[in-house]
Amino acid sequence: MTIAINANQHPHSVSNDFYLNDLMKIVAEQTDHQFILISSNTFGELDNIPDNIVPVLSAPLLNKRWMWEYWFNKTLPSIVNKHQASLLINTGAVCSKGTTIPQWVFVNDLSYFHFPLHFSKKHLEFLNNKVPEFLEIANGIVTSDEFIAKDIKKRFSIKDDKIKLFSIATSAAYQPIYWGDKESVKNSYADGKEYFLFSGDISPRYDLINLLKAFSIFKAKQQSNMQLLITAKSISINDPFNKIFNTYKYRREVQILTGLSEKKLAKITAAAYGFIYPAHSAESALLPLQAMQCDVPVISSPLETLKEKLGDAALYADPSNFEDIAEKMILLFIDETERSDMIESGKLIVNKFKDEKTNTKWWKSVLAQIKKGKK
Repeated sequence: MTIAINANQHPHSVSNDFYLNDLMKIVAEQTDHQFILISSNTFGELDNIPDNIVPVLSAPLLNKRWMWEYWFNKTLPSIVNKHQASLLINTGAVCSKGTTIPQWVFVNDLSYFHFPLHFSKKHLEFLNNKVPEFLEIANGIVTSDEFIAKDIKKRFSIKDDKIKLFSIATSAAYQPIYWGDKESVKNSYADGKEYFLFSGDISPRYDLINLLKAFSIFKAKQQSNMQLLITAKSISINDPFNKIFNTYKYRREVQILTGLSEKKLAKITAAAYGFIYPAHSAESALLPLQAMQCDVPVISSPLETLKEKLGDAALYADPSNFEDIAEKMILLFIDETERSDMIESGKLIVNKFKDEKTNTKWWKSVLAQIKKGKK
């Protein structure tokens, strides 16, 4: 059987590429099947591409909506037909109207329901109109969180057997490092100082303004030389965050790092004093879990999708309340016993996600559905 994996996403998609490396692990074990991976730019970001997968470089032209729709409904089916695929897996929470073969869709974020003010009018219009349509087209829906699965069932009246859970595995690159390596990382990125770390996107999804305000309170009360590192894939020159940051009192003690390789980001994470995740919406707990895997304590937003995974191993702070964030930063700084207990609890949490049986079970259900010809 030939199976197509479409990794392209609409800009307003409610998913991301967290799943791709995990999918590649499954694909590598499916030697009885041939795969095609359709994408614009993810090949270089994958840890490896299995021998039984053929990369196909193709992407929609996203500057016009009709171009995007043409690619998904015309070009994508053409690629699928050319390779005689029997199944199409969409990792970007979209489905094609132009193919009749079974489609599975990954959905890991419904935050536009819970936090509509964080989305533009155009974005909300697309999501409200298209997501129900895509979920109706899909033969199966995959998500990484029980909370999101329940939300999908409730909001879209989806039957239980149509939704499967996919456990996202943390990357093996994220591991604890020795004291000497930590000092080297701190010298390279934080002027040799201890630092708090945020990793994610510079976007309204994360309240980085309140993080800066919290850091100001921390600095004023603790008189510490602690620094703050903010890492992201990229940041636009015209991003409003830049204007605010340029007038920030402690900007010389805040480092903004972009375009880091996974290896470098893993080292920076492992050397951090604490990881802060002020998310207003979160599609996955992967980033804080990877910090825990590095023996780094986590201050997280109290979103249900995060609390479900992080349990009592994290401190929780309201991202809308900078005083709450500052309070948790100070607690982590002054209470070494609390910090040590959090690190040990984090190890237990991470160990729960090292078993890949959930992934195997999901994949077997996909193949069983195709074999039986179910819709």
